[in-house]
Amino acid sequence: MWFFINYIIPANYLTFISNLLPLDIKLQNELEERAQGNPNFVIEILSDVIANQQMHKIDGVYHLKSGVQISLPQDIQEIWKKRV
Repeated sequence: MWFFINYIIPANYLTFISNLLPLDIKLQNELEERAQGNPNFVIEILSDVIANQQMHKIDGVYHLKSGVQISLPQDIQEIWKKRV
């Protein structure tokens, strides 16, 4: 299934991210900065992190596992290239 989500205005962006998953604030801010309003980019990054089992839940909030550092790609094309 394919769908397109329009860009989100900055005032609503952290709300969008936190509604996807309750993430720790540091990761939310990094996603917000890198995605620059593109929700598809956030979804792709989170899908990759989840698929690689790089997060765990503590007190209802998802955090990266200890020692895990994800490299946020510069753009969504970089994610797609990695999957191919």
